Formats: sequence, structure tokens, C-alpha cells
Amino acid sequence: MKTLELIYEQDVLNNIESSEPSIAISNFAKRQTKNSKYAHFEGSWEELIQLIKDHFNNKTEAPNRKGVWYVALPPNKFFSSIIEVNAGTQLKATFSARREGEAPYIQIEAMGVKTPSKYITIVLYSHELLAKGNEQSSDADFEVVSINSGSPNEPTPPMAMARNQLALPGGTQASYSAQDFANSIIYWSNKAPVSK
Repeated sequence: MKTLELIYEQDVLNNIESSEPSIAISNFAKRQTKNSKYAHFEGSWEELIQLIKDHFNNKTEAPNRKGVWYVALPPNKFFSSIIEVNAGTQLKATFSARREGEAPYIQIEAMGVKTPSKYITIVLYSHELLAKGNEQSSDADFEVVSINSGSPNEPTPPMAMARNQLALPGGTQASYSAQDFANSIIYWSNKAPVSK
């Protein structure tokens, strides 16, 4: 028997699917600019929102994170900040937090330049999910929390996985297997964002 909460969430989703959703850029995602160490979009935020709406029907929900949705977009006008590291790559380490309220940690960056993206996945969080932690930046149905420029099979970085698994500040509750963590560690062992 469905609980009232599940019925409510399904009703909200049905209403969103039958009409155009409201989408906003979260304050967290607004750090992803041309001069940052993150992937970015060369157009305006308004253009990005419209692009997401144009492809919204192709969204998929994260298998182990209710309220988290992925929308694949054409890579035009997007730039990736992740490069493969080799023996000649200069690296820089910093000890800092992603944002206020989160614990600082060691972050490794590489000396290099951003490159045109081959893949783009927009990560959306539902308003209900963000509101649970009082992390919403707007009243929109969904908020963009990340512009991901990796391949569709790219695993979440291990530090982000740990933050989610342990429900630490800045994380969104999720469960991962030991295999998930191992795959992530190996994948990210030779990759780093370019230094801003």
C-alpha cells in the first residue's frame, strides 16, 4: 500500500511531466564559470535552462538517489575542465572546502586548459530533495546543481561519494557498494581538474 508521501511525490512528478517544469540554476552550480576549475557553458544561464527544458523528456533518475535526475545535452558550447594526468603534468594541491559549511579537504588540480566537451550531463535536484536539507536556492521544481562533462559512465568522485554515503554537509544521502568506491578510485586516479 502506498504511503501518502509516495502518492504526493508521484502526483508532483505527474504534474511536472504534463507541463513545462520550472528550472533554476542553484547558487552552488553558479560557480561553474569560464574562469573556474569546473566544466562550464559558454552561453547564458537563461540559454542553459531553455536547453534543459528542450531535452527534459529524456531525463533519467539516478538509480540510488531519489530526487536526483540526469539530463543529457548536446556538448556544443560546453567546456570540460578534467584532463588526464601523466608523468609530465604539473600538479597543485590545496586544502579547502567547496563552500562554506563543508569540511575542507585536500584537492589536487592540474596545470592545463579546458577543452571542448564530448559529453554533457546536467544534474538536477528536485525541490523536495533540496528542501529536506534547506539547500534550495529557489522555489523552482528542479535546480541545476552540476554541469558534468564526463562520459555517461563516469563515476562520482570518491570524496563526493563518501560525503553522500555518510550524509555529511554538502552531501545528498545515497548508498554505494565497495565495488562502486573501487571503480571510482581507479577511474579518478589519473584525472584532475585544471587549475583556475
